[in-house]
Amino acid sequence: MGTCKELDSTRTKLLMCKASERAQLKRKYETLSAVLDRLRGVDAVKESSSGQRDEIASLTLKLNAAVGREKDTAGNLKLQIKLNKDLKCQFQEMHAKQSKTELDEETTNKVLRSQLKETRVRSASRLSLESAINMDLQNKLEVASKRLQTPPSHMSRQAPEDLPELPLKKSPGLLDWIANILSSDEQEEPEAEATGTDIGLTAEEEGPLQGAKKKNAPAAETPGSRESLRGLPRFPDSGEDLAEDEFIERVKQRMVHIKISQLQEITEDAVKQVWETVDPLLRSQQEQMDQLVLAQKQLVCAVKLAQEQLVCAVKLAQKQLVCAVKLAQEQLVCAVKLAQKQLVDQREEDSKVLLRMEKVWEGRFQQILTRRSPRRSWVVRMFGCGSVED
Repeated sequence: MGTCKELDSTRTKLLMCKASERAQLKRKYETLSAVLDRLRGVDAVKESSSGQRDEIASLTLKLNAAVGREKDTAGNLKLQIKLNKDLKCQFQEMHAKQSKTELDEETTNKVLRSQLKETRVRSASRLSLESAINMDLQNKLEVASKRLQTPPSHMSRQAPEDLPELPLKKSPGLLDWIANILSSDEQEEPEAEATGTDIGLTAEEEGPLQGAKKKNAPAAETPGSRESLRGLPRFPDSGEDLAEDEFIERVKQRMVHIKISQLQEITEDAVKQVWETVDPLLRSQQEQMDQLVLAQKQLVCAVKLAQEQLVCAVKLAQKQLVCAVKLAQEQLVCAVKLAQKQLVDQREEDSKVLLRMEKVWEGRFQQILTRRSPRRSWVVRMFGCGSVED
């Protein structure tokens, strides 16, 4: 557009100029018209030499190459922009995956914590129940031991004063009475353990005593009565000065000691059985607690390791993304600078070519002007006006 305007203004000046300025304006007009034709693609160089044509062709090739390089640079720029977009999308996807993984880990931790709390509550309830059972058994054992330590009611009884003195020799009635006492005590032992009542004399025990007091009838000794009298104190001989009631008191004390030892053995067996049933449960619960604690520690270690790996991966991806963006920016800047430099060089070369062509055309016009002689029109010759020239 600037060349066209300048060409129009030069044409106007050429029509209205003086004779001294006409030659210069004409050369300028022809040069600008040739440049305009060159820019429009018109082959205006017809009379030029072959060297100028080759130069123009080489300049055209260079211009086309510069345009191609500019297109390649624009394509590379678009490619780099696309790569940047892809890297940003990948970074967003990695960030979304990281957030999702963190949420999954939080939910897993919550579930495991709830399970651990439930297990602890269950174990605490079981331990409290077992401790209550142990306390109950211990209380029962203490009560039983206290009852056994206190003398029974029939031990505190004294022998009646109206009993006649028995002979110091061992009578069969006394032996039968002792055997009946032992047999009745052995029969009442389970009932006394079940009901927890005190040990006392029954009618069956008192019957032989009254029979022995009323009648001193002889009775045959049985093997059972002899076996039941084992461990009892020895009945005094005829030479010892010992009352019969003291002997009976010793027999009763010995029987009480035997029952106490039996009750202690029974309670110890019961405690052992309870402990044998409770101990495996406690051990299994302790093993479960240890396994849960170990699983929790392993889970915490795995979560920490996964978090560290994820953080390292995100940092590495961020570094790679930053490096790729920087590299793309540097390549883009270099490509733009190279394209700008090539365009500047091409413009300089084009301006040099135009100046050279302008000088060539000026030289040709000078030669043409020097060859032609100035002619004056008949108007000039007639009126003597030197401002108009043909």
